[in-house]
Amino acid sequence: AQARLTAGGEVLIESIDRLPPEAARDQAVYRHYGVKTALTFPLSVGGGAVFGALSFNDMRRERTWSEELQGRLRLIAQIFSNALAHRRADENLRDREERLQLAAGSAGAGLWIRAPSTGRFWVTEKARELFDFPPEQEITMDRILATVHPEDREQIRQVVNTAMRERKEIRVEYRIVRPDGSVRCIYDVAHPEFDETGNLFRYVGATLDITDRKESQAALR
Repeated sequence: AQARLTAGGEVLIESIDRLPPEAARDQAVYRHYGVKTALTFPLSVGGGAVFGALSFNDMRRERTWSEELQGRLRLIAQIFSNALAHRRADENLRDREERLQLAAGSAGAGLWIRAPSTGRFWVTEKARELFDFPPEQEITMDRILATVHPEDREQIRQVVNTAMRERKEIRVEYRIVRPDGSVRCIYDVAHPEFDETGNLFRYVGATLDITDRKESQAALR
């Protein structure tokens, strides 16, 4: 049964007592738990690798699993597969974001992701700190431009629009004005990511405060 499930096949057992000799191990397990008959489905999504199984068992009597009932239980198994796959994807995404936060924090960089379809940003805590954005504030391009030095805003618009139109990497240096009136030098780099159909899916970027480096270079000159 295990080998069949791993290969993506369903296992239908209407009578534990009529299992073949090569299934003696499965038979012993079923008898141990008092299972009389069983229908087990492999769990996978989109024909991908099997990551589990869902079994429906009758503990009271042997039974015949009708085609209609099999179809209903198969649908339930698919719902379970999709739910578990989404949960796993969410957990992987959270783990990835935590690792990114840690790596970016150690480098003093703020990370961000922008979806062209919505224009909204996901940003790390460090990125919010660099721009002095409150924790719950929604981040948009207009909100970022509002912090950019007036002399640099048109440059930012042109660089971003050109990069998105040509689906190229973004590299830009500019100044921001913080609420206390101080001016900081910022460097942004971002690369485009595409979906399976080749459409631009999002930009993933990093923001660095390079004020100290710029001042050191000026002092050396």
